[in-house]
Amino acid sequence: MLGKLLKYEMKSTSRVMWFLYAAVIIVGTILGLMLHINANGDFYIEQLAGGTFVPRLAAIIFIFVYALLLVGLAIMTIIMIILRFNNNLLKGEGYLMHTLPVPTWMHVLSKLIISFIWIIIGFLASVISALMLGLTSGILPYILKNGNLEEFFRDYWELLGSPSVLFIVNMIVAAVMLILVLYFSMSVGNIANRHKFLLAVGTFIGVIIVTSIISTAVGSTAVQSMLEDVLSSPSLVRRSVNGLLIKDIILDAVYAAACYFGTTMIMKKRLNLA
Repeated sequence: MLGKLLKYEMKSTSRVMWFLYAAVIIVGTILGLMLHINANGDFYIEQLAGGTFVPRLAAIIFIFVYALLLVGLAIMTIIMIILRFNNNLLKGEGYLMHTLPVPTWMHVLSKLIISFIWIIIGFLASVISALMLGLTSGILPYILKNGNLEEFFRDYWELLGSPSVLFIVNMIVAAVMLILVLYFSMSVGNIANRHKFLLAVGTFIGVIIVTSIISTAVGSTAVQSMLEDVLSSPSLVRRSVNGLLIKDIILDAVYAAACYFGTTMIMKKRLNLA
């Protein structure tokens, strides 16, 4: 049944998102064609239309549009996550969804998985767009030709290899936690008969403040220990950073589990469909 929920959720959320992803990649590619680097690695704008003002203005416009698309992609992803959960489970559509022979935890899990998938796809679309910009502008070929990438990556891995892996894991867990905090806040807001939105926003801010205080209190000792290790021996940097990241991962995982459990319990015991 989870597979059917995931299929339905993906189909329902893909109508707008694919358009944004395509737009980001296309605009990044066009912008790269407008911006170039010469043999010395300096940028210049190709003299289009036989002049200088028109191509420069067009490049500035495309830079502005590209930046807006990247920001809009992040905002639209968050809006989609909020609206799908709220409209599909906490409002009118919930009358149908909650009659399905599916446990509450599975509803929440399906929403969480699809939301996380869209975050990953959005990130990949941004990376592809940046690569296309670098390729069509000549930046990427220039770096590949003139940079000693093999030595760079070898030195980087020796110094920050495992911390980089832990950092990626930390970002994944943090993204899951953020989604579940949003779900939990909307579920708490749904309890109220009036001013649901205000209660949801207040809950979100409160959860962020509480988790930030706890993380800061726990992390301050880890940071102090890291600084002491660095001062005593620079070779201990990797170990110290690893310890700090592992603590962040554990804390975020605990927050995520608490929000998941809280969301499921509220929807089971206190569901108040609008």
